[in-house]
Amino acid sequence: MTAALAPVGDDPKGRARTRRRLIRAAYFVFAQHGYGSTTVKMVCDAAGFTRGAFYSNFSSLEELFIEVWRFHVHWIMQVMAKVVDNKAVQGADYSKLIEYAVRAIPVNARWHRVNSDFVALCTRTPELQQTVRDAQQMLLANMLPTVMHMMELAGRRVTEPEAMGYALLSVHDGTAAQCVIDPDSEMLARNRIRLLTATLDMYSEPIA
Repeated sequence: MTAALAPVGDDPKGRARTRRRLIRAAYFVFAQHGYGSTTVKMVCDAAGFTRGAFYSNFSSLEELFIEVWRFHVHWIMQVMAKVVDNKAVQGADYSKLIEYAVRAIPVNARWHRVNSDFVALCTRTPELQQTVRDAQQMLLANMLPTVMHMMELAGRRVTEPEAMGYALLSVHDGTAAQCVIDPDSEMLARNRIRLLTATLDMYSEPIA
């Protein structure tokens, strides 16, 4: 290992960089080989670190796998924030917002494989289910106020915010899976936007 990649002791910035590199490398390794076939050595080789660097940041491969999932959730929140800040979006109706969001967060076959493995792990590890619920709540807490504001600008009031949030997540995941299987289908891409828009309509009503 070169000096540039050596552990940096108590340097918090260096430690954070090491952690991020391990997470990013693990994402690609998990996507290529699957969680069940991935080893600590494979992740270390991909990141350019030793096992010592790995275990100074993560206690196990499972902990790293959870952090990869969390990292992606945070990325989605950052992208959505940029979508909302876009001046072109600010003047658009909520159906247009869906189109912008879908383009900003494209269907990703690599992430779909990682996420499917994570869901399977959760079914085998009940204590992880709370981790997923916490992350979903955090995602919804960041997303719902913006969606509700956009709906109000369009003349509609959200009647069941939490139910709408979970419905949007379910529709997003389901339609994304279809698009991964048939990425060239324009019909599936259109259906994705239509179903997300219909979900917003279902959980809202015109403002009197």
